[in-house]
Amino acid sequence: MPGGDGVATTRFEQVTRLGEGAFCDVFRVYDLWSGEYRALRAIKDKDPRRASDLRAEFRTILARRDELTHENLVRLYDLVESAPEAPFGGFTMEPVVDEPEVPSGVAGESFTLSQDVRAYVRGAGDVPRSFAVILERTDGCLQQLYEGLVRLHRARIIHRDLKPSNLLVRRDAAEVYTLKILDFGFSLDLERDDVVTSLAGTAPYLAPEVFRHPGSVSEAADWFSVGALLYELLTGAAPYVAPELARATFRER
Repeated sequence: MPGGDGVATTRFEQVTRLGEGAFCDVFRVYDLWSGEYRALRAIKDKDPRRASDLRAEFRTILARRDELTHENLVRLYDLVESAPEAPFGGFTMEPVVDEPEVPSGVAGESFTLSQDVRAYVRGAGDVPRSFAVILERTDGCLQQLYEGLVRLHRARIIHRDLKPSNLLVRRDAAEVYTLKILDFGFSLDLERDDVVTSLAGTAPYLAPEVFRHPGSVSEAADWFSVGALLYELLTGAAPYVAPELARATFRER
């Protein structure tokens, strides 16, 4: 049962870790409150100030979730102030990442219901996809990314961390592939933040002005990230590489 301020002692069952980020971990959980499987994005930063900042950002984004309802945006549910799986807080969202399953009638052959956009477009194994397939898949993903990002920007939200691992392509039972924009942890609400002083994002996809003048960030920074992503999907490499920054993820306050 729910406790005060969103605290639950036995809210989640069947907890499976799905991924780990610089500031949050993601778990697949069975949510006893809703009776559904959901994803739990749990803050792992023990610094009280940064954890508080993240909870405030999550709270702001969740307050706008009705404006962010779109098939290409991950569906957001509710804030978790504290739970055994998320002692520093977090939020629940649509479980777009699943464990491998076995298709009916194909004994022993497993597949994953979702992949990040780079793996979907270019392949994740040793056998590369043909360029014709890469072009076809890139075209489909780009259209869906455009639709989702336009909805995000219409809600006056800037994502600030668009990259392959935050764009998952989900396959449903009808063999329909849908791109989902994930991870609103770095998002900026333009209705709330009049002045931006923070640097946030992942180096290879950041617009130059984000490094030079974090206070000038706008929707254009997201579109730069889309361009960098498009280059990578088509060529297999980032448009520029700085070895000391290539894997860096930034979050400053």
